[in-house]
Amino acid sequence: MNFDSSTLRSLSFGKSALGYNTDEVHNFLNEVADHVESLEQQLAEQQPKMIALAEKVAEYRGYEDGLKNTLIEAQKLAAHTVSEARTKAEALVADAKQESEQVLGDARRQAQAQTADISAQIEAKKAELKELERKIASCKAESVAILEKQMALLQQLPVSETAAPAEEIYSSGAADGDTIRPQFAAE
Repeated sequence: MNFDSSTLRSLSFGKSALGYNTDEVHNFLNEVADHVESLEQQLAEQQPKMIALAEKVAEYRGYEDGLKNTLIEAQKLAAHTVSEARTKAEALVADAKQESEQVLGDARRQAQAQTADISAQIEAKKAELKELERKIASCKAESVAILEKQMALLQQLPVSETAAPAEEIYSSGAADGDTIRPQFAAE
């Protein structure tokens, strides 16, 4: 049975000799009916609010689902972005390493070429120096040979009694570093 305020107000009981006082029962039923009516009114007033709240809850659940989906997509995007950034960073590091190795290799080759060039120049200068030393030795030997021939020729000359002594043959008036020229006495 459904108990609402109008049902409680129209409710009637049979009479018995040893039963309850009917006025008290009616008064009690009226109080219960008033209380149920008050609850029905509160329910009627709260029902639109509950419907509105239920709609809001449904709306918020929709937002929550959207936020969950957005969060999942953001996490996927973040993971993809991190992965892509790592891949790019690894590629940049590899490129930088390759470029540095190439620059280092170029520098080494250039240094080796310069070292070889300088070594060749040193060897050429050594060869020039040896050639000059050989020429100097040759000139010295030729000069010594010429001087020895001249000495031999001078020793073959007859010495005259009127000739000036050997000390006077060379001019003593020459300053240091000047060429000393022999002076011969007229015969």
